[in-house]
Amino acid sequence: MFGLAVFGIATHAIARAGDVRRIPADLTFEAASTLPVVFMTAWYALRNVGRLREGSASLFMRARVESEWPPSRSHCILERK
Repeated sequence: MFGLAVFGIATHAIARAGDVRRIPADLTFEAASTLPVVFMTAWYALRNVGRLREGSASLFMRARVESEWPPSRSHCILERK
């Protein structure tokens, strides 16, 4: 299981059922543990730094790195959606 919890950086935490998900079979525990941090970082940046609000427009770009870490230039794939 992985998810979000208020004051979740502790030895024990209580989370709402809707904020917790089962880790998919093809995802490692370590990879799953990074997802809430990535989500909250993006949410904070959009909402607080970028001041994105309902009705606002924004351009989103993403990057994906395949298999090799650290990635070489040939392994970094930029996608524009």
